[in-house]
Amino acid sequence: ATDFNEEEDANPDEWIRKCEAITMEVYGRIDKYIRTPWSSIHSSVVNEEALNNTLRNQPDNNDSIVSSSVSRRRNQDPDPAAIMNEIQQRLRQEIELRRNVEEQLSKATTTMTQMTI
Repeated sequence: ATDFNEEEDANPDEWIRKCEAITMEVYGRIDKYIRTPWSSIHSSVVNEEALNNTLRNQPDNNDSIVSSSVSRRRNQDPDPAAIMNEIQQRLRQEIELRRNVEEQLSKATTTMTQMTI
């Protein structure tokens, strides 16, 4: 990303065009992220299938709270209400993130307008 503070002598119209281009790129990424189904995101941090296989191959430790809770969870089917709750929570987070980005964009636009006046 361009550091606009270093471009004090830059043409204000060019600076505005750069800001708009960056803003459009960020909005595009946010939109793509929001529209991407969770099932198609493959995290490099945690591969759930590999994690499940690892957990299945480990003997349960009856003295471990974590192990027993993992065993119970492994034997349960997903709860539809819990899944809906998680989806709603993620949507609320996405809405809040979008609001924050829009607020930052508004502040940046105001600052940019004041600088060009």
